[in-house]
Amino acid sequence: MAGGSSAAEGDKGKVVTILSIDGGGVRGIIPATVLAFLEKELQKLDGPDARIADYFDVVAGTSTGGLLTVMLAAPDKDGRPLFDAKDLAKFYIDESPKIFPQKGSIFSKIGSALALATGPKYDGKYLHSLLRQHLGDTKLDGALTHVVIPAFDIAYLQPTIFSSFQTLLAMNQVAEHMVLAGQQPAGKSYIVISIGCGTSSLPKLKYSAKDAAKWGILSWLIKDGSVPILDMFNAGSADMVDFHLSVLSAVLGSSHQYLLQYDKLSGSAGSIDDCSKANLDKLVKIGEELLSEKVSGVDLETGRNVEVPGGGTNAEELAKYARQLSDERRRRRNN
Repeated sequence: MAGGSSAAEGDKGKVVTILSIDGGGVRGIIPATVLAFLEKELQKLDGPDARIADYFDVVAGTSTGGLLTVMLAAPDKDGRPLFDAKDLAKFYIDESPKIFPQKGSIFSKIGSALALATGPKYDGKYLHSLLRQHLGDTKLDGALTHVVIPAFDIAYLQPTIFSSFQTLLAMNQVAEHMVLAGQQPAGKSYIVISIGCGTSSLPKLKYSAKDAAKWGILSWLIKDGSVPILDMFNAGSADMVDFHLSVLSAVLGSSHQYLLQYDKLSGSAGSIDDCSKANLDKLVKIGEELLSEKVSGVDLETGRNVEVPGGGTNAEELAKYARQLSDERRRRRNN
């Protein structure tokens, strides 16, 4: 792999470091803001050249989280990360309006609604050209650390994984077997940081089972300006990532698992494609607010975020994790 200082090239130790980033369209600005803070903390410890990819054995992302993953791990011509974390939010602010172009007049909105019934809402052409412009012919195996991007194979109706980590599936099968058998991977511990794109504080108020039981196909596709079936898929997939990470942390015992999730989204902030300047600025502020909030974790009984008793702020906790990541990188270099 390119880039001699990546975490992947030094993963000889007993600590496995993992970064997981949820999906959520333009709400990727929230984890982008958090990642900028984490990288700044790492630079305080290890100098201005420190980058996120230097510290994680695996960076995984779904949907917009996959885009952030690629931006963090793709190499430039000098074999260093193509993007600094501080530039990620700016990328979203500058490019999202062209990735998710909005229709202005009432007639164009009607035309857009009709087009949505027969084709995709966005054609993705601008995003594809943007990726080609920045990545060129770079392939996943050229990433500066192991990357994992989950997707869904509609031909076989099952999840699939795009990854530079060729042993990932075998490792996943072993890990699953050990968890089911109540065993732990010998001598291994894990540092897992999971960053979400935000959820609504009261998702149960948006739809009701009583109403949904009467819906036809059209109501599942369009309801009060939203797409209920997509809302449910997106919320469910994000929640399951958080839930499974918490379960694995509890089962493995030796893990340090840290979840950052803003759970008070409302109005336009909950949209995956509202690219108005007001909303994009709001998402940046939400990311900053998340850093100042108290550390929380997932209640495995309710699935909701709850404050960790005696915990500090997310910014303070991230600073502690930055120290752990820096210490682990230094230990690997000295071995």
